[in-house]
Amino acid sequence: MAIPVRTVRANRQGEVSASLQLAQTLATAVISGLGGALIAHGGTGPSSFLTIFVATAVLSLAGVAMARRIGASPRT
Repeated sequence: MAIPVRTVRANRQGEVSASLQLAQTLATAVISGLGGALIAHGGTGPSSFLTIFVATAVLSLAGVAMARRIGASPRT
């Protein structure tokens, strides 16, 4: 979380930090909700849990791929 905050002007760091926290919270809520809906729909077997795990892993890897696009801080 420190890299995006360091790459913006000082007067916008609070805004960027809040946006990142909101994105993390929303992602957790959405994945939890989708996983709960899948299990509530009768998916109590191992395949349901594997589906939830794979979806979470894919989103995590997408986040890592997007994070690699962040360049060096313009202040350095």
